[in-house]
Amino acid sequence: MNSADLLSPDACDEFSSVYIKKLVELYQDDYFFLILHDCGRVTKSVKSMCGTGCKGLHFGNGVNMKDIMPQVDSDILAFGNLDPSSVFFIGTPEYVYEKTTSLLEEMKPYPNFVLSSGCDLAPTVNEENIRAYYQACRDFNNR
Repeated sequence: MNSADLLSPDACDEFSSVYIKKLVELYQDDYFFLILHDCGRVTKSVKSMCGTGCKGLHFGNGVNMKDIMPQVDSDILAFGNLDPSSVFFIGTPEYVYEKTTSLLEEMKPYPNFVLSSGCDLAPTVNEENIRAYYQACRDFNNR
């Protein structure tokens, strides 16, 4: 659990999103956009996150993207969210391929979905797992 899990949607607005929105207003333009990342269980705070004006939202593996995507406006990119530990670090290449393909299938209805890990990957992740991830993306897109 991280601190975002402790905030109600209203508290998220008051203590976080309002400040992020100020950064967006200062720095985001046609050539540069901000991506808001949260690893927490923020399913109830998606509306607040969308309200920041960030053109991208990145979700950690603490949420199910099937619960997130219906809440994200179609003009906002939503990144997520393969588990960096159980999928990339511990998983086999076959498991990475399976989980990647499965998430892509689930997200098919959402053109604003962008596949990624749910957070940073350890530098010691098996290279074959990374290759399996990219191969699953290629295979999915070439169907």
